[in-house]
Amino acid sequence: MRLFAWGEASELCRRGIEQLARLDRATRLHLHVELLGVEVLGKPSPARARDIELELVRALTAAEEAGLHADAVRGYYLRSVLQFRSENATGAAETSWRSVQAGRSGDALTAARSQAEAGRCLLLLEREIAKAKDMLEGAHAVLQAEQDDLMLNWGLGLLKRYLGEPEEAARLLRLSALLAQRMESHWEQTECLRALTILAFEQGDFASARALCPLLLELAAKMGEGSERPIAEALDSLARVLDGEAAAAPGLEAALGCVRIADAKAMLATVLNFAADHDLACGHFERAKVRATEAVAAAEAVERNNQVAIAKAILARLAMRAADRNGARAQLDPLRAELAVPFSLSLHARKAVERALREFEESSQGKLESRVKTRRPISSRGI
Repeated sequence: MRLFAWGEASELCRRGIEQLARLDRATRLHLHVELLGVEVLGKPSPARARDIELELVRALTAAEEAGLHADAVRGYYLRSVLQFRSENATGAAETSWRSVQAGRSGDALTAARSQAEAGRCLLLLEREIAKAKDMLEGAHAVLQAEQDDLMLNWGLGLLKRYLGEPEEAARLLRLSALLAQRMESHWEQTECLRALTILAFEQGDFASARALCPLLLELAAKMGEGSERPIAEALDSLARVLDGEAAAAPGLEAALGCVRIADAKAMLATVLNFAADHDLACGHFERAKVRATEAVAAAEAVERNNQVAIAKAILARLAMRAADRNGARAQLDPLRAELAVPFSLSLHARKAVERALREFEESSQGKLESRVKTRRPISSRGI
């Protein structure tokens, strides 16, 4: 694993699992989950991932029945990772909740850690944010002495980013990336660095985003097959484009094509939205419309509500520039309801929607004022 030799590590895990039968039950079940975990975090192929998930369900169920609550919680976490990678948001959320239920049967630390893992998972999925917030805050109350708990720091960092506290979010996500690196947990390190990069984009700090991309590219190159490399390349190209490097535009389009092939819809929608917003600002309205339209479809397919809202806000602003007020209203009307629901949208998405609504209202006011100014005055003799 240290050398990113995934094939060799997987083969050793399989051999190890074959030898487990000669061990006592508790040790056997514990090692079964841990060895499967090495495979899960070692980027298995889609076909192998399906086999691992089936075996993992059997292993965690046996651990839960044996009263090995910490091992059951670990098994649920690993299964949620597989489901998250395949963009099975509903499955990952359900598995995370089952992890919490399993953790409640253990000691206080096991229960708190299962809450932290589940809260982090929900924030990665951008689902049930109020529940995620409660779980993370509850876990933090128990794990205050555990300054190096990866899941807690990672989850809190994602929460702070969602709520619009960028400085604290960046601190926690940097710490989480460092903790993952120390643990040689390459997938977790990649996800933390990716979250930091997107946070930098949201803050308009394109230089910081560019500075993070070389490490993402380095990790992705070592992790072999999967979506990590095309996503890292897309983020790197996007950072260059947003930072004013016009020559990077063809590279961004090529990288987006690779993300499409990898079928990483959530990240595809995210990159497309940043690119479309940039296109709009630069006056490239047609390309912005194409990208935002694709972002809506990709985000809706994997239930990424924030990216759907951002894309529709961009489309509404484009419709206004085309004097299509009905088109703008069609995009904005559903978003008004989203604003009324607590935690329905991240602060970044909320700001995108509010900006579009503000422009819509201002354009309405401007049109009304224009009508008043051009209306012919009524002659007093006609009264």
